[in-house]
Amino acid sequence: MINMGENSPFKLPDGSVVSPVGSMHMNYHVSKRADGNFQIDVRMTLSVHNAVKLDEDGRAAVVALDRSDSHARVNISLLVSPDGHVRETEAPRVDYHFTPMPG
Repeated sequence: MINMGENSPFKLPDGSVVSPVGSMHMNYHVSKRADGNFQIDVRMTLSVHNAVKLDEDGRAAVVALDRSDSHARVNISLLVSPDGHVRETEAPRVDYHFTPMPG
């Protein structure tokens, strides 16, 4: 588990920071621009099974999520110059919704 800290974009409806767990699918789109740079767009889609959060004592606790109503997607755009320098062209875009299972 990667602990992303309190600044993590992934939170439960109650505000608890979590790390989503599931299978990931990644799509890449690479294009060469007229200026010689390469644009790389990456879309990560996570089929969320559950999430992990830290309890009050710092121990990992599994949170069961409703798979039919939970998802996570992250889009990243990078610009790669001919000399190999890489930079983000915009801030990562995060879209998610987590629905904890009752009980």
